Amino acid sequence: MNPLQSPLDELFARLALINGLLSIFESQQTNFRSLLTARLEKDRFDIANLVTGANLIIRDLTEWPAHGWAEYYPAGGLIVEGNEYLNLIEVFVQRQSAWSIAQSYEAFETFLFDFMASVIANDKKGKFLGRLAVENSEDGNFDPMNLEELKVKIRQTYRSKNNCKLLKAIRTMAPNLEQAEVANNRRLNLRDWYKVISEVRHAVTHSDLLVKNARMNGWSVEEKSLVAVYCCRKVKRNWVCTRSNSKKF
Repeated sequence: MNPLQSPLDELFARLALINGLLSIFESQQTNFRSLLTARLEKDRFDIANLVTGANLIIRDLTEWPAHGWAEYYPAGGLIVEGNEYLNLIEVFVQRQSAWSIAQSYEAFETFLFDFMASVIANDKKGKFLGRLAVENSEDGNFDPMNLEELKVKIRQTYRSKNNCKLLKAIRTMAPNLEQAEVANNRRLNLRDWYKVISEVRHAVTHSDLLVKNARMNGWSVEEKSLVAVYCCRKVKRNWVCTRSNSKKF
């Protein structure tokens, strides 16, 4: 059995789901906008009078009111009016696109870990295991383990910033990979691409979609151009992850 088959099937299944949900969501939002606009025109309703909103209500979990009733407190909210309501549809799609990129990155990361574990589990002659033990200076002990134990071990051993240690280990296992990273029919430098996507994922998850200019210090022109083409629009000196040409991925 090809050790790549199962991790690859799982990766494609996750990517197909993410891509499918995004496509359907965008289509639904486009249809909703058309239907709503047509209904407002039919009813001769002035869109300037359209208002909607939502409040964020919280509880203090350390509070014990003497009267015994739960007390809630306002913590902010969102109100949109008029054309802003329709424009919010595009915001939904933009943010969902950014989240889809982050989810796809996570799926690819999972694939890399599981792929390595599967290769080692099927490495009967220890061809790769010896190389990995040398690469891993912290703990080179890969005692015989089953596949699930190996998945945990690989994550503990090779997790690092942007998975640098993991990718280095995979290049050791697949020497031709380095050539494919820079010579491929997409004319992409995949090392640059992975670095950019890692940063986009960080922005989506931790920085409210903002790729800060300071985090791109030292980036090459090619890396910065990937940010512009694939993921973001520029606001002042920073980049905001909005609706991307995600299908280019």
